Amino acid sequence: LKDKYQGLPAFIIANGPSLDKNIRQLADIQGRGLIISVESAIIHLLKNNIQPDILAVIERTKNTYSFHFQDIDYPADITLLSLALVDPHVLPAFPGAKIPVFREREVLNQWLNEYLGDGSAIDAGANVSHLAAELALYLGADPIVFVGQDYAYGPGGITHSRDSIYAQEAGRQSRD
Repeated sequence: LKDKYQGLPAFIIANGPSLDKNIRQLADIQGRGLIISVESAIIHLLKNNIQPDILAVIERTKNTYSFHFQDIDYPADITLLSLALVDPHVLPAFPGAKIPVFREREVLNQWLNEYLGDGSAIDAGANVSHLAAELALYLGADPIVFVGQDYAYGPGGITHSRDSIYAQEAGRQSRD
């Protein structure tokens, strides 16, 4: 997949409070570029009839599965890009194509990447937006547009978009 999307824009969608302001514009870009959603933004996108091309997952906690995969019927034409060490229930619950990421800087993963024939693997960074950005760069996408990447408090101290599990009672334990 290296450089296979040269000249195509990539839109990396995170789940900050500003996603609520930009959600309608995202519907207009559908089919005009590569949409990469981070795991916590996917529900908000799907509720607004926006289907990403790629769903990026980096967390390995049980909440990853229970909040974003359990009893959710994802369209089969979304590709899941995840670290190979995510919760073991995630991969079987997802119907679409799956691409595991073996972080570049971890010794066992270096061996796997060489064995698989990809010496130019990505590192995946410290959070899921880093993984999505590195993927867009790896694919050769240009320009790369970030949406919902506030990483700050919104009005009233909110930390995520209104449709996020973290804005609901079910996600309270994760944010407190």
